[in-house]
Amino acid sequence: MVAILVAGRVVAWIAHGILCLRVMPRLRSKPKLDYHIIRPLLRFGGWMTVSNIIGPCMVYFDRFLISALLSTTAVAYYVTSFEVVTKLLIIPGALSGVLFPAFSATFTQDTRRAASLYYRGVKYIVLLLLPITCVTAVFAKDILSFWLGAAFAEKSFRVMQILVVGILINGVAQVPFALVQGARRPDITAKLHLLELPFYIIIAFLLINRYGIEGAAAAWLLRVTIDVCLLRYISYRLLT
Repeated sequence: MVAILVAGRVVAWIAHGILCLRVMPRLRSKPKLDYHIIRPLLRFGGWMTVSNIIGPCMVYFDRFLISALLSTTAVAYYVTSFEVVTKLLIIPGALSGVLFPAFSATFTQDTRRAASLYYRGVKYIVLLLLPITCVTAVFAKDILSFWLGAAFAEKSFRVMQILVVGILINGVAQVPFALVQGARRPDITAKLHLLELPFYIIIAFLLINRYGIEGAAAAWLLRVTIDVCLLRYISYRLLT
């Protein structure tokens, strides 16, 4: 399985390299080192690295807390619902992947165009995700019962209902996140993640200790809600 995953990454890397050469034929020429761009490149990439490290930590840290405070069996009930509903993020992920270069190209030259792309992106993500998340929330128990049995569903369906609300919110957050990154301000998102991390750990600890895996789901929902509020406020400031 690991070999297949590695092979898939290698194939994707080669495919992207070929496409880059087609789009920018100048890449075929002998590379030259431009010392003037090293510092801004390291600064930009450094802040993005901070976000890419802290983000997964906040995604997976609740599982360690559940295992430590409850049991490894509880982890299974939580992770199953989490892994199912987070697959819905492929929809906003695809849209934000397109919006990021669009924001990069338009933000400094045409702020009104960037704002139009921003609001259209949010609208389409809500239109695509809202019906799916509503159906999933209503029929969470039936879905899990059909897939894993009634006993498993009884202990896990409330987690799915809470998490799927967070998926809708987190999906919307993909657009302001792409805008901030496209506006060449990855330091903002990195600082937000650094600020959120200790509070999230404390809240997750308290809620898991009191409410179990439903508390873990509630802590995650609270975090993504605060995250989208902050990102939307920052996006509004950048666009005005």
